[in-house]
Amino acid sequence: SKLPTEFRLTGKVTPGRNVLAMEVLCWTAGAYLEDQDMWWLAGITRDVYAYARPTQHIRDVQVRAFADGLLEVDAELATAGSALPAGASLHCELYPRGQEGDAAARVVAFDLPAAARTAEVAVASGSCRVEGVRLWSAEVPNLYTLVVSLGKSGEEGSVSEALRVSVGFRTVEIRQGRLRLNGNELTIKGVNRH
Repeated sequence: SKLPTEFRLTGKVTPGRNVLAMEVLCWTAGAYLEDQDMWWLAGITRDVYAYARPTQHIRDVQVRAFADGLLEVDAELATAGSALPAGASLHCELYPRGQEGDAAARVVAFDLPAAARTAEVAVASGSCRVEGVRLWSAEVPNLYTLVVSLGKSGEEGSVSEALRVSVGFRTVEIRQGRLRLNGNELTIKGVNRH
């Protein structure tokens, strides 16, 4: 599979130097049973890296950005069994691509209130309207960067983790049997569009 994969190494890492080794298999037992209509090239096609996260961290962020400027953000937080402080929230800031952190370039900033779902998981969600967005298309891929940050528990103004998400404002729909991007009809040419 060419999809990204994550592995938890916490129990495998020891103090001092550790070695991360991978084995790449060219063919599996089922290779001849599936995907006979295209070529598969073996190898590692994504970056490989190890990183550490705080005990309370942002587990997942889902962003939906529409051509009318509506920006929706849903997040899931790992709380490690600790209660979130009262009024806990995620802070979101949207910047034009390449201008992250420049307060003068910031397009919009808003907070997502967090609420406990279980003892181990909290959720946060919200939306805002962004005026005058530059739309994304394959020909003109206008992108923004959404910075989602989680504050340290009990420390006002401090950040324990911040994630960046690339955002393109667009609307993809099928209307009257036609595929449309931002209201314009698309024609996809070719076969085996995997």
